[in-house]
Amino acid sequence: MLRMVDKEFIRKQVLVKGWSIRKVAKEMQIARQTVRKYLEDSEPPVYRQTKPREAPVLAEFKKVIESWLEQDEQSPPKQRHTSRRIYQRLVAEYGFQGGESTVRAYVASLRGRRREVFVPLAFEMGQRAQCDWGQAQVIVDGKMVTVHLFCMRLLASKDFFVTAFLNEREEAFLEGHRLAFEFWGGVPVVISYDNLTTAVSKILTNHDRIEQRDFSSFKAHYLFDSHFCTPAKGNEKGSVENLVGYARRNFLVPIPEVRSIEELNKHLLDHCMKNRLRQHPFEKVTIGMMFAEEQKHMLALPAFPYDCARLEHLRVNSLSLIHVDTNRYSVPTRYAYQQVVVKVFVDKIRVFFGQDLIAEHPRLTGRNQESLHFDHYLDLLERKPGAVPYARILKPHALPPLWQQYWQVLRENQTRPERDFIRTLQLLREMPAPCVEEAVQQALATSTCGYEVIRNLAAQRWRAESLRQPLTEAAVSHLPHAPVAPPDVRHYNQLLEEVEF
Repeated sequence: MLRMVDKEFIRKQVLVKGWSIRKVAKEMQIARQTVRKYLEDSEPPVYRQTKPREAPVLAEFKKVIESWLEQDEQSPPKQRHTSRRIYQRLVAEYGFQGGESTVRAYVASLRGRRREVFVPLAFEMGQRAQCDWGQAQVIVDGKMVTVHLFCMRLLASKDFFVTAFLNEREEAFLEGHRLAFEFWGGVPVVISYDNLTTAVSKILTNHDRIEQRDFSSFKAHYLFDSHFCTPAKGNEKGSVENLVGYARRNFLVPIPEVRSIEELNKHLLDHCMKNRLRQHPFEKVTIGMMFAEEQKHMLALPAFPYDCARLEHLRVNSLSLIHVDTNRYSVPTRYAYQQVVVKVFVDKIRVFFGQDLIAEHPRLTGRNQESLHFDHYLDLLERKPGAVPYARILKPHALPPLWQQYWQVLRENQTRPERDFIRTLQLLREMPAPCVEEAVQQALATSTCGYEVIRNLAAQRWRAESLRQPLTEAAVSHLPHAPVAPPDVRHYNQLLEEVEF
């Protein structure tokens, strides 16, 4: 192959000095066709391989390598052969004598032929969205916490919604949808998913699935359709998978420090809104302008939101507790040993006996924790006053400071203070808490603590508070209606006409 300096000599001799092609070919001892080629092309000469190099040592192993790669297509993506692993197996199992670079080159050529090619797609307004989960590290209240990012993206406008939960359970999955729909003010017609266990109970052929009962109920409420990707084919929802990485890199770097998940989600929502100011990747308008158009084509929100909760049927134990996700919650003692229905929301749990709501607690996020309401145990403690000093619900860490102080004063001044203490706490069922608490404060200030004293003081405050409230239509709506005819003043007018002044 001629060097660049030879090519330069040829071109100068002909184009500058006027040599003939025959003379240059004779002088350089090359063909005249080569001279003509370099006169037409001033680029540096390069080597072009016209046929692949032979690899005689590898030839007998090519079928083995091809079979291994075919088998890989049925294996999980993270458990498939690398080029190095193929080389190791060839050496160990077949006594291969060639080099690893030879195997690498051949595997690369096979994978290049097998690599899938995609078609650019365009989507109709309001028709399609994609949904996925991701994970990230965040510092919440001084502790490093793994949060789960619920991500959903509209495919026409590219508008997206991202929010964080502490887990990927069913209630979080449904709540993420509800928040996204309310953020957009509408519902996309079709949403694509992986084969999530919170949505799919069984994978059938092609894209057919048997869906989880609660997910089907949620879909029926919002009237959208679902599309499930082929297993191990993440490219079928590549738009939202890109969003997961984009959100981590752009919204959570550096690692944010927040006081609560609510503060983190406000941070994420701000970024969702700012995204609408970005240029749309395929149009000469912003994402926000495209979304404003897409919103017109989305399904309307229903009249009321879905109750995004996981249902559990549980039995109350002898301590009047139920167990939900390793944590314990109290219910009134009269429901001990009874079967109850628990609605588990992202941020709370609600306990029902039949149609009656009997308890509600904030959702505990740790493990082996307790949420106890002292009101649930007051009736039992009234019958068992000897248990009052030892009850967990009445320990100092469980009682507000005011009630701790009241209990301490009762113990110092009464021989058997337990019953007075329990009956005073029961006043919170009868009268507004501020009236009872102000009465306790007054009793403590005047050193006249006791159930009867506080009951009278609280009742006085409650009556005074009621008198200060303006009379509303709702306050008298329960009274019987007494129709009164309007007065007839015709006779009075007639009398005035007859009287002379």
